[in-house]
Amino acid sequence: MTLLEQYKNLSDMEKNALMIYKSKLFIFINNLDEILNNAYKYEKYKKFFEEYRSYVIDPINSFMRFSVFSIVDFSDYEKFLKSIKNVREILFSIEGKLTIPYDMRVYRMVSANSDLDVIFKNSLVSTTTDVAVTDNFYVPGKKNSLLSIDIPKGTPCLVVPYSVVVKDVDGRYHLQVSSNDSQKEVILFGPSLNYEIQDKKYFEDEDLTVYKISAKPVKEKTY
Repeated sequence: MTLLEQYKNLSDMEKNALMIYKSKLFIFINNLDEILNNAYKYEKYKKFFEEYRSYVIDPINSFMRFSVFSIVDFSDYEKFLKSIKNVREILFSIEGKLTIPYDMRVYRMVSANSDLDVIFKNSLVSTTTDVAVTDNFYVPGKKNSLLSIDIPKGTPCLVVPYSVVVKDVDGRYHLQVSSNDSQKEVILFGPSLNYEIQDKKYFEDEDLTVYKISAKPVKEKTY
């Protein structure tokens, strides 16, 4: 069964949670623990919440507010973060309902000095099946790492054939569903993977390290 066929079998609530992840709110899902435990980050992300909230509560976006975003509470920042935690829990509850249908190679560009343990420790690891897409995440002047990850058939993942985009139409911001998955994204459950570096090569002229990685699901989860 293809990933798209597996996606169609999900509940509406599960699909909405995935759509929320494919909106700009993904940064809250990915960084929720840090936001809740770091006062600086808490205030920094609050500004972004207020901006996105202004889009959602605009009457032109009523349909999106009461459909895709119906499980997100925008009434205030605290309630919003609690509902984001719930969205994250829904995403993790999907684990095992979508699995890689065949051995696959995916890619991820990281423009930071993050240790690989930190990357895979993250709740969700966004990757792409198209290596050319990683060029969009290369940052000149920073240390960049390109991860080439081989994952076996049957590995749990998330895939979303749609995303929520913000369109500026005459000064008003419309939330729209887009079916253009230009990033060809496959989302992995980082804590559920064991990984092993098979090869590593540094390209000094680009300040780029390429890692060839073999990953497979852990036999026993620790979370």
